[in-house]
This record gives sequence, structure tokens and C-alpha cells, in this order.
Amino acid sequence: MKDVPEQQADSHGQPLRLCLQPAEIYMHVADGGRDKTKNSVLRESVLGILAGCFIGFGFSTCMLAAGQLSPDYRKAEPGMFNLLFGAYGFPVGLSMCVINGASLFTSNIAYMTAGCIQRKASIVQGLYIIVLSYFTNLAGSLLLAEFMVAGHVFHQREAFT
Repeated sequence: MKDVPEQQADSHGQPLRLCLQPAEIYMHVADGGRDKTKNSVLRESVLGILAGCFIGFGFSTCMLAAGQLSPDYRKAEPGMFNLLFGAYGFPVGLSMCVINGASLFTSNIAYMTAGCIQRKASIVQGLYIIVLSYFTNLAGSLLLAEFMVAGHVFHQREAFT
């Protein structure tokens, strides 16, 4: 019979886990809210602009992939259009935000709400981060739209709907 290795324990004698419990996740998010208040305005602004660009890029990729399908094909195979539209849109942009650590408005809502509830950030700090991320996300998406217009990405593609 094989020897079964003993389960490792933490400093309190509890068995080590591979996943956090929901309460631990919540406290981690609240700590993230506190950490966001320590970032400089420049850092949060750059991360917010990047998040807007990433989400806009994901949606533009989705429009380019699904928008290439002819209207007849879209009517005949609506599932393929929806698959392409859904698989290339938000998931691509959100993945780029997560991988690169961009400051997305929706994640800041979660971080700052938990941080304020746990008194790790003030209400004023929370509102400041949320408003800053909203407008920097908007600026990033508008910047990307301007780049796409200047690059003629959607030029002569009036068939996109």
C-alpha cells in the first residue's frame, strides 16, 4: 500500500486550501479598494484609458468578425452570427483588461463598494475612483474610435448592423 502524504496545515493548524472562501474573497476585494486609493491619479488615469481601449477593441473585433457575414447568411444562420458576435466582443476586451490589470469602471464599483463598507476607504475616495474610472474609460473608448476612424477600419462597410 502506498504511503499517503500528510495534508499540510497553515500556522493555525487548518488544512491548506487551494481556493479562498467567500468571506476571504470579499476581504481581498475590500483590500483592493484600499489599494486603489493609494494609486496616483496618473496611474489610475492610464489604466482607465487602457480599459476603455481594450473594451472598445474587443467590440470592434466582434463587429469585424461578425459584420463580415452577409445579411442572407445572418438570416439563414442566426446562431453563427450570435456566436461570432458574442465570442469576439466582450470576452476579448475583458480578457485584455484582466491580463493587463486595466482599471475598468465595473470592477472599480466592486472594489470601492467593498472598501467603503469595510471602512478601508472613505466614501469620497470611493466616489473619486469611480468617477475617474468612468470618464477615463469613456476617454479610452473615444480615443480608440478616433484611431479607427483615422485608420479607415470601417471605411466602405455600411452593411454593418
